[in-house]
Amino acid sequence: MPCITTVMDWLRDKPQFAAQYTRAKELQAEGFADELMDIADDDSGDVTGELQIPNSVAVQRSKLRYEARKWVVSRLLAKKYGDKVQQEITGADGGALIVRHIGKPSE
Repeated sequence: MPCITTVMDWLRDKPQFAAQYTRAKELQAEGFADELMDIADDDSGDVTGELQIPNSVAVQRSKLRYEARKWVVSRLLAKKYGDKVQQEITGADGGALIVRHIGKPSE
């Protein structure tokens, strides 16, 4: 495997490699998205012993695995899986914006 510096150079200098790399990262993120439900549904290891004592370490590990993959998916595939951000701009007291042009008047 090439070192990370080499890969970064290729990403900068080779457009075809950059496109393939981008597609590979998208496919990786899709794979992570597929794993999310498997991790969430897997309750093996959640309890231990005959008394069925909760295993908080296993539960926290599953939560960490889930959250890490969710974060990567939301960043690499933001349009599909990211949080929708909507911004609304209003004027004073929620009213309309007042647009003023500042500069030389046209002659």
